[in-house]
Amino acid sequence: MRSYFWVGCLTKFSNVALIAYSEILLKSDAVRKRLEDLLVKQIRLRLKLDGLNFWRIRKEGGRIYILGENPEEICRSVLKVFGVDFSASALETETGQEEIVENSLKLAEKILGENESFAVRARRVGKHPYTSKDLEVKIGSTILKKLGESKSLKVNLENPDKTIFVEAREKKAYIYSKIFRGWGGLPVGSQGRLLIFLGNNVKTALAGWLMMKRGVFPIPFYLNQTNKDEEDFRFAKTLKDYISQPNLKVYVAPFKKILDSIPQNINSNLKTLLIQRLAVKVGCKLANLKKALGIVLGVSLDPKPTQTLRLLSYLEDASTLPIFHPLIGFEKKEIEDLRLKLNFPENLTKKTFFDFSPPENYNGITDEKLKNFEEKIDVEKLVEKIVNEVKVVKI
Repeated sequence: MRSYFWVGCLTKFSNVALIAYSEILLKSDAVRKRLEDLLVKQIRLRLKLDGLNFWRIRKEGGRIYILGENPEEICRSVLKVFGVDFSASALETETGQEEIVENSLKLAEKILGENESFAVRARRVGKHPYTSKDLEVKIGSTILKKLGESKSLKVNLENPDKTIFVEAREKKAYIYSKIFRGWGGLPVGSQGRLLIFLGNNVKTALAGWLMMKRGVFPIPFYLNQTNKDEEDFRFAKTLKDYISQPNLKVYVAPFKKILDSIPQNINSNLKTLLIQRLAVKVGCKLANLKKALGIVLGVSLDPKPTQTLRLLSYLEDASTLPIFHPLIGFEKKEIEDLRLKLNFPENLTKKTFFDFSPPENYNGITDEKLKNFEEKIDVEKLVEKIVNEVKVVKI
């Protein structure tokens, strides 16, 4: 995701961190203002958490500009704030064509090496006595005239070694040479809260991350299926990295009590299904108490699509809230690729926590048998007891 080329030479050249967002711009005026204000708030909090000094944050025309001590560090810091499309350490100048060309040439002198190719990408917003194409041609020709022979430079518009970006906006122009890519999406919390079932499998954390990218605030929830207190909340900590606040509450339920409440002499597949329906009921109960709008499971169809689809049908029947499955269409390789891209931890080796998985088969399982067993163990009372014993841990 991130690119850090030419950081050393840009430090003295740049004087502002430029933050871009895209999806927010598509919203209605009222919604856009709300999301922009929330994005600025979360960026401000992220910079404070990372201990970065800044003096001013302003938003204008689909951009956020931050004046601070180290623009490059600021650009890196904001990359984990959902809603940020990209950031760039830029030089802020006046909008006159001569000044833009002059400063673009200075940047070219710093970043272009011997025998390298380059391109100029210009964007004009507002009224100016030149077009975007005018800027590109003028800057490119000036660079070739002043540096082309001495550095053996050439223009390559398709696949350049270096690119100079210029944004001529209504009041100021911004020049930069490298984009730091963010994840886009919407600010965390802008779309409500969801309870995230976390377990031993990294898929649970990836599912939570995908929903967070869509603006959801996560309520991390573990089901501890042992008698020991477990503190390995690495997946919750990974999600916390994308939240601009110092602490995150993690909820842990003593799930072994549910496991012990299921008779041992029943069909193993029926038992597996009963346990997973009970897990959903516990999650829904806690989600309602925490004002969450639904629950999130890290379930994918691969490698048992038919069994998994039937499992999801039984879980939907047990749920009182919407269930979200953001990984449902991912193949195993796609899930691993996403994990590597995000640098998420691997699966836990100890099976301390509960994970959802389909039974081997559904032979002998009927709706009537399910309902009868749930009545026998007094599901509602058991769920109430488990939720009352949920432990809260701050990370």
